Amino acid sequence: MIISSSVQHYQVHDRLFAGEYPGSLAPEVTEDRLRSLLERGVQTFIDLTTPDDHLDPYEPVLRELGEGLKRHSHKIPDLSIPETPQVMRGILDLLRAELDAGRTCYVHCWGGIGRTGTVIGCWLKESGLDATAALDEVQRLYASGMEKVVRHPRSPQTPEQVRYVKEWR
Repeated sequence: MIISSSVQHYQVHDRLFAGEYPGSLAPEVTEDRLRSLLERGVQTFIDLTTPDDHLDPYEPVLRELGEGLKRHSHKIPDLSIPETPQVMRGILDLLRAELDAGRTCYVHCWGGIGRTGTVIGCWLKESGLDATAALDEVQRLYASGMEKVVRHPRSPQTPEQVRYVKEWR
């Protein structure tokens, strides 16, 4: 199996990127993926994965790449939504604080499709778009930056995630 050293992602605005898990079983691939994001200015990683995703942690490699880099974990189960509104509130408040501090952020789950699209959709709603426009923008960004759109055509991925964005206040 060939493991790509590039991480699939898209740019939401000048200091906000979103996409797939930047780690890998191979430490050198993890380093390449993280370096590619750091070259885009990313300083803060907002990780939506859970231990049930069985992913190797990338934080040790991130720490080796430089001081001041941050990784925050906000667990959302795969193909699902936050367990409570407070989880999403915490993610969005952290994202807003990091952006307001001038930091560039990368929001990711495993594939960069469902959980990531849900968070970005809610963020876009809080940034002034209505639900339809926010979901359309997530889909446009996802389709323009993620090759996996061929296999997984929609972001957010599940009806439950789409409904969550529509109902987010």
